[in-house]
Amino acid sequence: MDILGRTRIFKSEFNGRNTYSTSISSKDANGEWQKVYVPVQFKQGMETEGDIDITKGFISMFKDKNGLGKLKFVVMEYMQVDKGDAWEDPNAVIAQDDLPF
Repeated sequence: MDILGRTRIFKSEFNGRNTYSTSISSKDANGEWQKVYVPVQFKQGMETEGDIDITKGFISMFKDKNGLGKLKFVVMEYMQVDKGDAWEDPNAVIAQDDLPF
C-alpha cells in the first residue's frame, strides 16, 4: 500500500542510532483523542525530522523482539516542508461536515 502526504517526523536515539516515527490521531467513540506512533524507515542515506511531504512511500512490517508483526512506514522520496508552510496546529479539529465519509 502506497503512502503519500504531509506528516511530522520525530527523531530519537536508541542504542547509538537514530530512529524515526510519526503519529496518527483520531477520536474514539467517547470523543477522546487517541494517538499511535508508527516507526518510519527512510531509504538508505536519507533522514530528516520535522514536517515532510512524502512523495513516494509504502507500508511494510517488521517483527519485534517477541516475534509479533508490527507495521512501519518506509519513505523512499520526500520534500522538506518550509517552516512557513508547516502546520499551525497539528491537532486542529476538522468539522464533521468537511469529512468525505
